[in-house]
Amino acid sequence: MASWRCRARTRFCTGVAHGCALAAGAVYCWGDRVRGARGAVTAAEALVPNRIVDLPPAVELRCGRTRTCARHADGTVRCWGENLPAGLGDGTTDSSRAPVRVVGLGDAPFDGVVEIAAGGEQTCARLGSGRVACWGKNDVGQLGVSANEPRTRPVLVDGLSDVIGLASGFGHTCALHRNGEVSCWGWNVSGQLGTGHVSRDDVPNPVPTRIAGLDDVVELALGHAHSCARKRDGSVWCWGANDHGQLGDGQLVDRTSPVRVVALEGAVAVRAAADRSCAVRRDDTLLCWGDLRVGTPPGTGTVPRAAPVAW
Repeated sequence: MASWRCRARTRFCTGVAHGCALAAGAVYCWGDRVRGARGAVTAAEALVPNRIVDLPPAVELRCGRTRTCARHADGTVRCWGENLPAGLGDGTTDSSRAPVRVVGLGDAPFDGVVEIAAGGEQTCARLGSGRVACWGKNDVGQLGVSANEPRTRPVLVDGLSDVIGLASGFGHTCALHRNGEVSCWGWNVSGQLGTGHVSRDDVPNPVPTRIAGLDDVVELALGHAHSCARKRDGSVWCWGANDHGQLGDGQLVDRTSPVRVVALEGAVAVRAAADRSCAVRRDDTLLCWGDLRVGTPPGTGTVPRAAPVAW
């Protein structure tokens, strides 16, 4: 079952108004096509999954707010959808309903792409060397480079060399290091970088900073303005925005450092989206917390839910 969960993470994704799935190397998408996140289809076709044509077999799939990216076995990446500013990584700012190749990925120094992570308006790729490359919007340092202008093609994140996992939120990204520690960079208005402080909305944080006291992490999950980490012992820790209870610590107070999710043990997977978080336990039960206005199980009460609720 655990292996199925791992595969599911790379085979299905959703954006702000579209969804995509990967099946036998082919990508199928549905939903809103206004910004081109799904490819060129009619309004009627948007109601059902449609195959994205002119796309080589994919091995991984990630959705941003209004774009989708697919990774291929040869280490290349192709994206389609909205490209303002520069979210497709093809060297232009032109949106595309058809997949376009991200410039340079698959070639030195960006060869060996093994994972991609799509955030709000930035996308990052983890390389087999342990380095990370990002492209897209960079007004708050979400690309990990000091200049705050958008980048239409990948740039290497400064100071990272031993990364084994990657996750992106709306304007921030976190990397899992080989030793189980975590570094984050980008938007920090709610403390989602876990550095113990918040930043003004217009203050860039391009330097990846390790989160003090957080170790033995095996998985990361990022929402709009909060972050979560699953540890090897099955506990889940979260930090950042908490106005909807998305940190799961029983409170509605933002946290600038990790806090443990209450009443949750034996987690084998963790996910975060917008203002909510979820975890799967060893017994295959699903627990969620935060803004659960959509899909809340009967009898679980009103939102927000500041502690895990069994699904």
